[in-house]
Amino acid sequence: MRHQNKTISHVLGHFKKVESATDGWSARCPAHEDRKNSLSINEADDGKVLLHCHAGCKIKAVVSASGLKMSDLFKASPHRATGKSDIVAEYDYRDEESNVLFQVCRLEPKSFR
Repeated sequence: MRHQNKTISHVLGHFKKVESATDGWSARCPAHEDRKNSLSINEADDGKVLLHCHAGCKIKAVVSASGLKMSDLFKASPHRATGKSDIVAEYDYRDEESNVLFQVCRLEPKSFR
């Protein structure tokens, strides 16, 4: 059995008749009356979940019918999940007499405040 990250495990749990396939998984497509597994489910190198209905259903229809959201197909960043950023550097801007005028903080994920 192949290793599954939390994102793919969560997504697979929303489909019926999930079976391991050569390059991922197959399942019944919830967006149409599916009598055999016509949905391919794969995991990209960056952790994104890729869905493809071989009967032609649109991805948004598959996601909606499965009870998922489009955002469920993407690996959550720990910073986005909590909404917090870490300060990784502080830059003081000083006048000629070395008085601090203001400070800029570099955050991770990369941004400045």
